[in-house]
Amino acid sequence: MNRLLSRADRPQAVFCANDHMAFGALDALRANQLQPRDCWVIGYDDVEMAAWESFSLTTVRQPSREMARVGAKMMIDRIYSPGRAPRRVNFPCELIVRGSTELA
Repeated sequence: MNRLLSRADRPQAVFCANDHMAFGALDALRANQLQPRDCWVIGYDDVEMAAWESFSLTTVRQPSREMARVGAKMMIDRIYSPGRAPRRVNFPCELIVRGSTELA
């Protein structure tokens, strides 16, 4: 993140693969005297700490437990029926807007 922030074409926003990486991005913003209005930070997972005031992380919430349950069932189904065609399951997600973007 520090490398991105030092570029002449600094990003206006970063979407991190998970909330913990986003916490690091927020720390890098602070270390460079920047704020969310300078570069939005969005995480993924909506871990409990994302709602803490010190982070106030905008994030994507997903039904992780349901995804794990369905994924395990699909894997077991494939083990017992290897000829079964693969299938896709879509899960809903929700953008949780907090202070790490100017949207809040």
